[in-house]
Amino acid sequence: MYFSSLVFYIGLIISTLSLGSLVLWLGIFIFHNYIAAFEENKLEETFGEEYIAYKKKVPKWVPVWAIFFKIIGLKIKLFIPIFLAFFSEIRS
Repeated sequence: MYFSSLVFYIGLIISTLSLGSLVLWLGIFIFHNYIAAFEENKLEETFGEEYIAYKKKVPKWVPVWAIFFKIIGLKIKLFIPIFLAFFSEIRS
């Protein structure tokens, strides 16, 4: 949720070309980073070493799609043909 919010505000910066939008984005980034750090500390207290190991594998801000597909049990090699087949059906 934090990442998508930041991407939205990057779109706002690009669409308005406004210094105010950039300042707003920086403020929101600082706020989200503070909240994420607070949540990470609570999770470390709750889950201990298990969460610390998880945190080493997963990036904080930029999602890694390969990890996502591995988690839900799909392999990217299988997903790409399905994705392409779906969009070729839409175009025809």
